Amino acid sequence: MQKNTRNMLVVNIGLLAIMVTLIFPLIHIDARVTRIAFTAATVIYVVGRVLAYPRGENVSLHVKRLLRIEMASALMFMVATFFFWYRAATGTDWVAFTLAGAVLVIYTSFAIPRAKDKE
Repeated sequence: MQKNTRNMLVVNIGLLAIMVTLIFPLIHIDARVTRIAFTAATVIYVVGRVLAYPRGENVSLHVKRLLRIEMASALMFMVATFFFWYRAATGTDWVAFTLAGAVLVIYTSFAIPRAKDKE
């Protein structure tokens, strides 16, 4: 398996795990288990995103900016994880940051292939 394929597989597993853990509160799984699972999923996603970042590759400035937006989505998920554990935060702060990260992921998933096709 190629290095890039393996890294993107880790990213996709992390995103799927985040998606699955978002269902946990709806089916009344214990909050502690949900927090631990969400944290693990976020760590998997962040590690995959850091490993998948192209270093030394010759890509356009537009694609580099889009890749940085993907890294910002990882940051959004990390902030969501913080608010999930932080007791003084309101109950929906982590949801807002998770949705913001998801919007960034959706945007870049369409914009990066389009920008690479234009190169």
